[in-house]
Amino acid sequence: MKKADVVVIGAGINGCTSAYQLVKDSVKNVLLIEKGFVASGPTGLSSGIIRQHYTVKTLAEMARDSLAVFKDFEEEIGGGAGFVQTGVVFFCGEKNREPFEKSVAMHQTLGIRERILSPEELKEVEPSLHTDDIGCGAYEPDGGYADPAMAANSYSLAAREAGLEVMTDTEVIGLKVQGNRICGVETDKGEISTETVVNAAGPWGSRIAAMVGVEIPIKASRHPVVNMLRPPEWRTSTPVWIDMVNGWYFKPEGLDALMVGSIQP
Repeated sequence: MKKADVVVIGAGINGCTSAYQLVKDSVKNVLLIEKGFVASGPTGLSSGIIRQHYTVKTLAEMARDSLAVFKDFEEEIGGGAGFVQTGVVFFCGEKNREPFEKSVAMHQTLGIRERILSPEELKEVEPSLHTDDIGCGAYEPDGGYADPAMAANSYSLAAREAGLEVMTDTEVIGLKVQGNRICGVETDKGEISTETVVNAAGPWGSRIAAMVGVEIPIKASRHPVVNMLRPPEWRTSTPVWIDMVNGWYFKPEGLDALMVGSIQP
């Protein structure tokens, strides 16, 4: 029987970074299991927006610290993440202006560079912007976007070089429990003996948890995304735009295209 000190289930960005951190912290015999290939789930389909604007303080702090990693990714992790610093602009309607401004004030106390912009100032950033229904905006110059699949594979490779074992095309079909503790992971390739499991299976995480009688209220949803070619007269540099009024985001794809995605399912 195969043995591992820690088994990480799911090789998306969360699973790969968890495995990387474990081996970096000198945990021996870490095994990463993935039913497809690295970044074959939501990570590979992510729009890859890197931003720090969150209404929850803990998430904003995590985003702030993560952004620092993306900025020095090659030096800190190795490989690439495809990070492009374009800046990120959020904007909201008048009725949400007060909580929006409170969020920005909270971000500033955390050392996040962000400031409030009036509709007129937003228009200066992008003259094509429709501002009639905008109450205010928030601009953070340090954000942008990255390549999620590239980042996950870079983490996976760096972890492998440090001793991580990766099993792809391997599906978890059960978790073994003795008393009230994990003692093994059953896969379609055989059983693995372990006392520690990290569930990083994303939208399949509730299915993994249910194998030991734990209920996690995860509900997956689909968000349509389309890449649109910009007309030749509008190919200037543009930040990532997050439209909280109508529920859309607009991410530059180089200078000639925009990725347009829905915030709502």
